[in-house]
Amino acid sequence: MLTATDGTQQVITITIIDDAPPVITVIPGNDTVEQGQGSTWTDAEATADNGETVAATGSVNTNTVGSYTITYSATDLAGNVGTATRTVTVVDTTKPVITLVGGDVTIEVGENYTELGATFSDNYDTELITTIEDDVEYVKCW
Repeated sequence: MLTATDGTQQVITITIIDDAPPVITVIPGNDTVEQGQGSTWTDAEATADNGETVAATGSVNTNTVGSYTITYSATDLAGNVGTATRTVTVVDTTKPVITLVGGDVTIEVGENYTELGATFSDNYDTELITTIEDDVEYVKCW
């Protein structure tokens, strides 16, 4: 509040209201992380326009595929709160490993073939959808 008196004894009161929250800038960083043992994510953090302290909440589990939200907030001297968010995505890009039971097979013409199957493993998924299709190329030789 500012009070001023001029020569005629008139009082003018000016009230300054600060209702603008701090502007938070999220610093660009690596927001996509490969899932797995040893994977880490480091917060590139954020800044506030008038130097207010910025607090971050939220966490990223690099062992679990998904999207995670980090929320940044800062409060100015007038009590206004500014917020911003960052989305971090944990992905699994490692392909499953398929191992044929018995390896490659060669059969003579006219012999029957029985599929021995395959085993599957993956670094993340514990249940895999498996399909074995007959894609045998029949070649006529005479």
